[in-house]
Amino acid sequence: FMTSQASFNCFDALVHDECYKVRMAVVTLLGRIVKISPFSVLPLMRRVILDDLFLLNSQRSHRLQKEMAKLLLPLIQVAEEILPAYAQTICQIALEHFSTPPKREQTILERESFFDISTSMSKVINVIAQKNINLVAPYLDQFIESFMMILKQHNKKELKIAVIETLITFISNCDNQLHFDRKNMFSELTTIASKWNSKKLNLAFLKLFGLLGAVDVNMINHNKVENTEIEEIDIDHHRYCLNVVCKTLF
Repeated sequence: FMTSQASFNCFDALVHDECYKVRMAVVTLLGRIVKISPFSVLPLMRRVILDDLFLLNSQRSHRLQKEMAKLLLPLIQVAEEILPAYAQTICQIALEHFSTPPKREQTILERESFFDISTSMSKVINVIAQKNINLVAPYLDQFIESFMMILKQHNKKELKIAVIETLITFISNCDNQLHFDRKNMFSELTTIASKWNSKKLNLAFLKLFGLLGAVDVNMINHNKVENTEIEEIDIDHHRYCLNVVCKTLF
């Protein structure tokens, strides 16, 4: 019944509803149906993504753009088959947003919406990188530069955590073809981390530090440490944080 034409006509109307919560609920439902009938759902998801990207890339109200940015996250999570077609556009929109700081004449609500959009777009880029790092590889240096600038500025804690989690995804999925200056990044991150007194943010920084050290095996070779075995622990394991601390100290 959910995959019938009558149902999809209803979904098509609800996904453009004025209420943001209704649109989000419909996208969540479509995300479940797409696993059963992808050929029926994906055309509708494609139209929704195109509408979403159009509104994000236009001069609309901050409230509307904030809602579109939040809606984009569940959309790309369930539309993995068609994601490569839109990844380039999403990356370009995200970079343009990150490179445009909030204006002084904006109201408090507009600035809050700007930071919420930045947080959502950071999470979107994180999801794309998790699914296929090659989709963001052409923009990797630009994203790292934008994220480091965000971390240096006085932004909301949630935004900084989202940025750090995206950097963690970048580093953990980079292979030998994707290079960046780990030493310079580590130096800048330690300076930034020393200025914050937040348990969640400091733990996120610590995970990033540990991953930088754990991935860069050249550091071990440079110090001529022989017969050194580093036990790799999954991020969901209860000993992961302790392992990160030990790697950071090492």
